[in-house]
Amino acid sequence: MYHDPATADMFTKIFLSALNVIGMAAGMGFFFLLAGYFTPASYDRKGGAAFVRDRLIRLGLPWLVYALLLQPLVYYIAYGMPISFWSFYLLYLHGVGAIADGPIWFVELLLYFSLLYAAWRWLARWRTPPASGEGAGPGSWAIFGFILGLGLFSFVVRLWWPASFAPRPFNLPLGYLPQYVSLYVLGIVAYRRNWLFTLTPKMGRNWSLIALMATLLIFAGVVIPSLLQGLGAAGTQVAGYALVGGFNWVAFGYALWEAFMVVGLGIGLLVLFRTRWNHQGRLAKGLAASVYTVYLIHPVVLVGFAYA
Repeated sequence: MYHDPATADMFTKIFLSALNVIGMAAGMGFFFLLAGYFTPASYDRKGGAAFVRDRLIRLGLPWLVYALLLQPLVYYIAYGMPISFWSFYLLYLHGVGAIADGPIWFVELLLYFSLLYAAWRWLARWRTPPASGEGAGPGSWAIFGFILGLGLFSFVVRLWWPASFAPRPFNLPLGYLPQYVSLYVLGIVAYRRNWLFTLTPKMGRNWSLIALMATLLIFAGVVIPSLLQGLGAAGTQVAGYALVGGFNWVAFGYALWEAFMVVGLGIGLLVLFRTRWNHQGRLAKGLAASVYTVYLIHPVVLVGFAYA
């Protein structure tokens, strides 16, 4: 939406790009895992019709408000506020920008997943959903198999849709869909089988260490060389990097590293918060109540500060 004209030295570009790719590798997939985990209980408690109605209100309405009100304001600021807002707004509604983009894609995709889950439960309504209970969690080999499968699936999808911030159909990060779909489904299964409570502190430490080792290896051999080549050749055009997709070993290594990151870091964070940070004070409770609003309005704030 807004491209900062300021230039930065190579170290700054690599440092900030590294932080960004780590967040993209593990952050959003982890959120979809949690979203999937809480979905079955919500459906069981409310029933199909109430569940769909609640998702349309909770996700669909904010999506509509962002698309029709907040996003035009962001673009108005980013373009330098050339005319009155309402004149700009009328032009905006008649242009291609009227299709919602930006960070609202997460709400959009989560709404699709919720509706698909509701449709699946309706089609399988004659089956009694399994009750949640204790069950043996997946072993190390099963986790490794999931990581390898996810890495390979992501690599194949990115032959057509790179993992980049370039314009994409329906404002959805298609290059990351294998991760998001897999983690959302995994969250549903984990709830039914109570897997998150079978994760031990030892598993949390071990898989966090594995994610760190994979990061050191992949960054040294794949990510940093690719960033150096891409930044030197194309400035900040991330879509031009070899690691974001294509039939090459760099893209495969990057996709595999992402799978190690989202699984290893996810296990570590789940254990850490369950065992050490499973409490909430008054300040955290107040911040948590506002987090959805902050998510919706943060583009206006950040783009406004960047432009200023």
